[in-house]
Amino acid sequence: MIFFKKSFWKNLWLTISKDWQAKLICLGIAVALWWFVYTQTNIQRSFYVPIQYLNLPPQLVILQTNDTTARIYIQGKKDKVTELETHQIRVYMDLSEANPGWYTNDLQLSLKDIDPSLAITMEKTRASVYVDAIQVVSLPIVPRITNSLPVGVGKEIIEFRPASAIVRGPTYFLSNLSHIETEPFILESFEGDYTTNVALLLPKGIELLDGSNNTITIYVRKSSPEER
Repeated sequence: MIFFKKSFWKNLWLTISKDWQAKLICLGIAVALWWFVYTQTNIQRSFYVPIQYLNLPPQLVILQTNDTTARIYIQGKKDKVTELETHQIRVYMDLSEANPGWYTNDLQLSLKDIDPSLAITMEKTRASVYVDAIQVVSLPIVPRITNSLPVGVGKEIIEFRPASAIVRGPTYFLSNLSHIETEPFILESFEGDYTTNVALLLPKGIELLDGSNNTITIYVRKSSPEER
């Protein structure tokens, strides 16, 4: 290992300590200039902000959206732009005048605690959604019995209650729905009176109205000699 002589350290200290006030001032000026250039440099950042769809009439439902996020560009002084966070930017679309079908409207921008000197632009200024009317209908319930009925036992001895369900959903979905099925189940007894509960299988976008049960009760009654 090479060690410097004492004279080297002495000369170095003399160089540093000579006119140290002027050197310190120069260092301060250099730091100040660097900070000024850093903060005054213009930069641009982009943010992906979720689009909020607001004020949808209660009799309508959104089935499809072409846009779920909006890209926002913000340009300005580096120190002001770098401190921004996504939660300070809100993008929304008003649906109060929407009707069934495709609906297009302007995107609105709401900013929170953002310096007004910043330049803000949106990549897309409009968005489209497909909305549908909500209907309420009564549909028959069809039980899905997975095992075969014994010889001589007919479906006429099997009852289920309720026999129908009141459901709510988009018109498009309900137009292709003729009934509500139960989940598959095995009928375990055909002798005498037998009862079991079975859950309903609701398609996506369809819901039972309040007061309707999501299960039905299956009754197997003892068949009469005439029914056998």
